[in-house]
Amino acid sequence: MTFTEPESGVEQLKKKLYQRSGPPAAPARSQLEPALIVADDGWPNTNKMSRPRKKRSFLFKILLLAATFFVISLALAMTTFFRGDQWVSAANIDLKIEGPQAISAGEEVDWAVSVTNRNQSPLTSVELVVIFPPGTHASAAGRPELLRSSLKLGDLKPGETLTRSVKAIIFGEQDAVREVTFSLEYRIAGSGAIFDKRQIESVKIGSAPVAIIVDLPSEENSNREFVIKAEVVSRAAAPINDLVLIVDYPPGFVFRSASPAPTIGDHVWRLGDLPAAGRFPLTVLGAVAGQDDEEKTFRFDVGSAAPTAREVDILYSSVLKTLAIRRPEVGLELTINGQTNEVVPLAGGEIVRTDVSWLNNLSEEIRDASLEIVLRGAALDRGSVSAGGGFYDSAASTITWRSRDGLGLEVVPPAVAGQASFSFATSFARLNANTSPELEIEVIFRGRHIVAERDDEPVEIHLSRRVRINSFFQFSGKSLYQSSYFTAAGPLPPRVDQETFYTIVWSVVNWPSEVGEATLRATLPPYVKWLDKVAPAGETVTYDSTTGEVAWQLGVVPAGRGSSAPAREAAFQVAMRPSATQVGQTPALVSTATLSGRDSFTGERLEHRRAQLTIELPGDSSVSGGHERVVP
Repeated sequence: MTFTEPESGVEQLKKKLYQRSGPPAAPARSQLEPALIVADDGWPNTNKMSRPRKKRSFLFKILLLAATFFVISLALAMTTFFRGDQWVSAANIDLKIEGPQAISAGEEVDWAVSVTNRNQSPLTSVELVVIFPPGTHASAAGRPELLRSSLKLGDLKPGETLTRSVKAIIFGEQDAVREVTFSLEYRIAGSGAIFDKRQIESVKIGSAPVAIIVDLPSEENSNREFVIKAEVVSRAAAPINDLVLIVDYPPGFVFRSASPAPTIGDHVWRLGDLPAAGRFPLTVLGAVAGQDDEEKTFRFDVGSAAPTAREVDILYSSVLKTLAIRRPEVGLELTINGQTNEVVPLAGGEIVRTDVSWLNNLSEEIRDASLEIVLRGAALDRGSVSAGGGFYDSAASTITWRSRDGLGLEVVPPAVAGQASFSFATSFARLNANTSPELEIEVIFRGRHIVAERDDEPVEIHLSRRVRINSFFQFSGKSLYQSSYFTAAGPLPPRVDQETFYTIVWSVVNWPSEVGEATLRATLPPYVKWLDKVAPAGETVTYDSTTGEVAWQLGVVPAGRGSSAPAREAAFQVAMRPSATQVGQTPALVSTATLSGRDSFTGERLEHRRAQLTIELPGDSSVSGGHERVVP
């Protein structure tokens, strides 16, 4: 097989030029204009051809940066040479603070503050600002609290030193560290900006300005009264202002009384201003309930009072004391009308049954025991006491059972229990504005603990409970035809299909405690219409047309209403239109009414009810009989 090499483009062009068939055919014309291409008439000049750039090396960049820095430094040096050094640096300002590192709380502290300008330019409008911690005062007077102080130093020339004294009295808890910030604020010529340099000084409070001394038993029997003695003592050289003492009681503690009385609740005392070396003594009486070997912790805090005065703002001193609960030699229990609570609320005039039980918790017997009941309080009806086999001393208000009175007190073996009962009545008769509507029942068990090979040890156990008497909070009601409040209208006796107007009057009495959240409610029957007339103007009596309820919102009813002050009274007018089915009847105008409120002393919810009021008018002396039934 033979292969033929293809002809080149030059050979093909030669054939077309020299072929015998004549000149080559002209090419077909294009509809577009041919582009004119101008070609160079010679070889391109290789000297004009661009070469690729080489990247600059890292070393070249370093050299360029060094040269730039040199030029800038030279310019700055020339400026300094010709104009002088006008630059101001905080590093060239010396702020030196000299003062104590440890102080006693309430002691005046004196800091020596020195400021030196080592710049070549002056500092203008120089001001020393001192920020103090809470609890700082400017002087022994103590008011007001000092939190910020400012001293204007003026201008500070180059090389000049100024020295100032800063004084303050700092209070705080022992071993607390307080920080004081010294800030030097200044300006420089040609600038409106404020610059500053700060320095913080720490001061440790070596001793508290006040001390709390607490005397608390290390152990006590559950539910047995004991005394807490505390004293706040000033250690400051200057008066301490606006002090508050707060006692945090453990769970189970029952506050009985205190001297002086608390300012808020049963645990906050506002001491006010305590002078130098001043003292505030406090005695608290109470009891704490708990299990055997249980520990109860009491906390005593004293410091400056917070705005609410219910808590300490800045703590000066704090003391924790722990009391351990020990099982008593004899367990006592007092039941009042079936209740064993610390405080039992009861109604005035109520007969109170009381049971006392005891149990020998020792491993040895108790001999020659006695039981004494002490009744204290103006709410006791002394003539109502039933001693239950014991001896009642009305002059001393005591009931006593001796060892031979038949209760088994002559010998009480281990783990053996006994019981005694008595009763009494409460009364409002001896109460007045200066007495409290309560009474205290104290049980005292005494005996001799027989211990082998040792002398007999005395046994004495106390238990107290309180009875608080609910306020006598009641009301009366009456229906009237003629009244001083509203004008009467309509037939009397009432007639079928005709309206007769009636006035309903409610009167509320209350003694001897204030009652809050008080309301009196009743409903109107469908045949009775509310006339929206209420008197006097200051009372709020409303009517709900949907439910037919009339409500008197009394709010707070002070003690003494109906005794030392007039009863609180409200009246409203209604209209009754009887129907034919009510002929011969005595229809009701108002349903059974209920008075309710909360006793501010006992905390109990009180209620009192009265029967419905009808068209029978026993309280209206202006009408005669025969008006109490509906006529045709």
